[in-house]
Amino acid sequence: MVSTSLKAKCHQLKSTFASPTVSNPVGGNEKCADLAIQIFFSKILKLAAVRIRNLCERVQHVELTERVYNVFNHILDQQTTLFFNRHIDQLILCCLYGVAKACKVELSFNELLNYYRKEQWKPEVFENVYIGSRNSNDVLHVDIIRFYNKVFVPAAKPFLVSLISSGTCPEEKKNASGPIPGSPKPSALPNNLPDMSLKKVSASHNVCVSFAAKQD
Repeated sequence: MVSTSLKAKCHQLKSTFASPTVSNPVGGNEKCADLAIQIFFSKILKLAAVRIRNLCERVQHVELTERVYNVFNHILDQQTTLFFNRHIDQLILCCLYGVAKACKVELSFNELLNYYRKEQWKPEVFENVYIGSRNSNDVLHVDIIRFYNKVFVPAAKPFLVSLISSGTCPEEKKNASGPIPGSPKPSALPNNLPDMSLKKVSASHNVCVSFAAKQD
């Protein structure tokens, strides 16, 4: 039987974490809502880091990994609405192509999608990207290339251009004397990223498995 005091403590915890304006009971001046958002964003960034690393390895441009992660981190922080009603891979694909183009790497969007398809992700990811709605019954979707040109580029172009002006593209590092004042600061990839890429069960069967990351 649960004691009255324990019930009271459970009720206190529930009411605390249910209220976004209540201060974090663990300590500090952060509100519970702020802490929850920070945890949620950190989970997104870790998942994105794994997928970006795997995709850059697949397209054989691992030198772009940190740049792509940096752009992804930036749009998550500064252009958060890009993530609304969209799959995380849609933004990762756009970030990778945008960085490749800014750094003059020979990689077409169709080539990128071909590499992505090899992982057997759902075709809706690149064929059906949300771009808005006229009303509740008229939702607009386009393919990912049109989304990139119409929505992603206008939002991310200033930051992508800054990659060039700050000399942070891989092939330009050897000639760069250092980042210009006000240029974006690179974001380090999280450490100890798990391998979540798909693995074929056997050469004779078109069946793949992936290993889920251990939750922190």
